[in-house]
Amino acid sequence: MVAMMACSLLFAACGDDGVDKGGNNGGGTTEQPEDITFSAQIDEVSLTSATYSVTPSDLEAEYLVFFHDAKSVEQCDIDAEIVTMLYDEVRTYAEANDTTFEAFLADKVKRGVVERAVIDNLNPGTNYYLLIFGVDSSNGFATTTVDVTKKRFSTEAPEQSTCTFELKSTVNLTTVALKVTPSNNDQLWHLINVTVEDYQKYTAADGAYGWTKDEYFQNYLNTEIETLKEQGLSNDEIGVKLFHKGLRTLNDSGLSPKTKYASFVAAVDYADGAAYVTSSLKELRYTSGEAAQSDLAFDIDVYNVGHYSAEVRITPSDLDAEYYYYIGYIDSAKKSMKPVEIANAAITEYIYYWENYTELKLREPSKGVVDLTGDNSVELNIAETEYFIVAFSFEPNPTYGTILEETGDYDANPGTITSAPVYVSFKTSEQGDPMAATFEFSASDIGPYDFSLDIKTSDPTVYYQPGVAYADSFDPQAAINASAGNLSMLYQMTMEGQNPCLTFHEALETRLKDYYRNGDRTYYIANLDPEKSFIGYVLVIDPETHTFVNCVYSDVIATTKKLGSVTPTAEILGYYNGNDENGSVFGDADATAGRSIVAVKFSNIENATAVYSALSSDAYADVVGLADRYIHSEFRNYWQPIESFTAPYHFYVADWDLSQTVVAYALDANGDEGNICKLEAYPTGTPDDISELIGYAEEVRNAKPAMAKSMVIAETVEPSMQCIWSENVPAPRAAEVTYHEVEPLKSVESDLVRVKVIKSFRL
Repeated sequence: MVAMMACSLLFAACGDDGVDKGGNNGGGTTEQPEDITFSAQIDEVSLTSATYSVTPSDLEAEYLVFFHDAKSVEQCDIDAEIVTMLYDEVRTYAEANDTTFEAFLADKVKRGVVERAVIDNLNPGTNYYLLIFGVDSSNGFATTTVDVTKKRFSTEAPEQSTCTFELKSTVNLTTVALKVTPSNNDQLWHLINVTVEDYQKYTAADGAYGWTKDEYFQNYLNTEIETLKEQGLSNDEIGVKLFHKGLRTLNDSGLSPKTKYASFVAAVDYADGAAYVTSSLKELRYTSGEAAQSDLAFDIDVYNVGHYSAEVRITPSDLDAEYYYYIGYIDSAKKSMKPVEIANAAITEYIYYWENYTELKLREPSKGVVDLTGDNSVELNIAETEYFIVAFSFEPNPTYGTILEETGDYDANPGTITSAPVYVSFKTSEQGDPMAATFEFSASDIGPYDFSLDIKTSDPTVYYQPGVAYADSFDPQAAINASAGNLSMLYQMTMEGQNPCLTFHEALETRLKDYYRNGDRTYYIANLDPEKSFIGYVLVIDPETHTFVNCVYSDVIATTKKLGSVTPTAEILGYYNGNDENGSVFGDADATAGRSIVAVKFSNIENATAVYSALSSDAYADVVGLADRYIHSEFRNYWQPIESFTAPYHFYVADWDLSQTVVAYALDANGDEGNICKLEAYPTGTPDDISELIGYAEEVRNAKPAMAKSMVIAETVEPSMQCIWSENVPAPRAAEVTYHEVEPLKSVESDLVRVKVIKSFRL
């Protein structure tokens, strides 16, 4: 069933004397005169309509007329909130109907006198407001009047029926038969069937609508009528489709599986395309069953399987059907699984996912042919490993992951597979010869304490341990000996403690990737001493023996720079209250609310070309006691340049009553980094005068900008030699693809008729 989107606002139709204009986005107040007033009155009221008249003080002025339920209007404290509410509803309505805010309002703007205009489709026995305000259609429909003219009125209440109802449900999978037994067989009645979730969305006391049960039913009924009118049905045809007499059983199919539903039935009066409720509602709640099953089938083609890629094409038997597919690797748990078990594992591993680790979400299903070929081929991350593709149709469970009201238990049912899963497995190509792989080493962004190490390899399938060493003391055999024990220990711990059936490649990629990598990589090397020369190296791993079998190393690729000649000093100018700043200086009140703003001035920077600073907020770290090389690497993602040397200030948002540390360094004329200055910041006590902060910030804005940091050109060095050799490794094995037999699901049939109710916004 299509979810109901209901809009409680009603636009007054344009009369013959109205002039309509377009606009932009609305919501502001224009510079036009604010002395326009409106004389308005409600002339007549019926059960579902009202007649009104409006006379503006300026007959050339543009204005809008709305009708809105009184409850929502009276929740607004000021008239500007009323306009905002109305415009927000207009935008929502316009978007839902594939139009724009401007286009929707274009023919609603009025000028001049409106006499005895009629508004229909009101709810009986309901309080409303007639709302009028001036607008400028050429200026985004901004308001031209400060006040909104309001006239409160109530529609007539209908005569109530004494008819009562019995309501029973019979659930079969995702269909339901709803039996209605009225006490009066001559009484016209109407039935709606909705999810409890949808019903509660509109009736929650703290929600956007806050409707009562009766209001929800009436608005739902109005929506159905308007939708059928838009489909071209006459008033008589609508009456036959929606309203009934006597004992009837109505069927609804296509329900969401394992979902709570609410059914409501009430007596109604219907005439001339308008209906209203005349009795109390009878309510029934039930839960739908498992999803109905389909005969959807799939052709899955897998070809051009390499070490880290494969081409896949999935073709469903019904190109309009929605389905899911999943590509993963076959771990030890999946080796003995049947296709339907693989599909069930895919549901929780892929189809459902956590948004920001807090919200359980469902991925969008696929439709039609999925073509993962050419530039769109599947990227895989492990060579010599079995992968699988599984495709199936699936009905999700909307309450999965929630607490069930009936039992108080966690709903662990994700949903139901509704077609026989099609399952194809394949194995990626074998890793290349670790002895044949070559490596290139280069360094960039060289400073006194760090540099970036770039490693390029001829074979992306070969795993290795990267490293750097002092150029004057590197021993390749000693490097292998020192690391061999750690490789053996980590692999054994992985196999024994987590998954004893992992392949060595799976262990490297999924469990040990913090230690051993493959392919081209860039590594940040830090905590070094100045003016030291380094080589780069890799220890190459043989997957057959699970040992290092080769060491490749370079000549000198980097000599860390000498320390620069400039060491800045810092002083605290003051601690200022973020609540006093309130966004006036930095433009983000939320960022400074409840916190301190620390203003720092740097000096001794006359010979500097750039100054970078940061603030430590770690209460447990002795930043002052750390060596400069550690500080530089720990703050590498947080260094911020000062804006100006003529106004050498920097501002930090900090916590009150917490000792923190300001750190900074400078570049001299040669671009060399100097020693790091450290200064304790302890925001406490009475905040300093906020006007001081405003003055410092203004100095920065008016000052000339500081010079940019110089770029470091990468230095590339060819590798020098290979030092450890082993026996030749056999030629790699080609990829393998296996198409598994399809095991059909148990067939479930239903002869119930599906009833689809389309619900939309109403005007």
